[in-house]
Amino acid sequence: MRHLKVRTIGSIAFVILLSVGEAAAQAGGNWPQWRGPNRDGISTETGLLKQWPENGPPLAWKASGAGFGYSSFAVVNGRLYTMGLRGDREYIIAFDVTNGKEVWATPHGGAFRNDRGDGPRGTPTIEGNRLYALGGDGDLSALDVAPEKSSGR
Repeated sequence: MRHLKVRTIGSIAFVILLSVGEAAAQAGGNWPQWRGPNRDGISTETGLLKQWPENGPPLAWKASGAGFGYSSFAVVNGRLYTMGLRGDREYIIAFDVTNGKEVWATPHGGAFRNDRGDGPRGTPTIEGNRLYALGGDGDLSALDVAPEKSSGR
C-alpha cells in the first residue's frame, strides 16, 4: 500500500511539473518535452524545405536498439532522449543528434506490459539540467543531465 501511495504522489508531482510547461521553452531548436516547448506540436524552426525532393530528404542517420514501447522524443542541447523496454526493464536513453550513436542508457523501472503492446508510454521532459521520466508502471525518475559541450556551431 505504501508503494502505491509513493507512486501516486510521484505521479501527481510529475503532472504539476509538466503544468509549468512554459518555463520549459528553450531556444535553439530544443524540443524539451512531449509536443515541443509549448506542448502544442508547433515548431518555430525556419529554413525548412517547402517541397521535398522526389525521393525524400537525405537520411541523416539511423539508430537501433532503443527497445520496445511508445515513447516519443525530447531534444535538448545536442541530445535526443527517449525511453524503451529492453528485456524486463525500461530504460531512459540518450542519443547524439549529430550521428545517432547511443551516448548513455540508464535503467528506469520494471517492464510495463499489456495487451496493446509492451513498453513505456511517456516522453522524457528536460528542464534545465534535469530530466524527468514517468514509466508505464508508474516509476518516476529525475536525472541530472550534463549540458552538451559547444561544438562551435
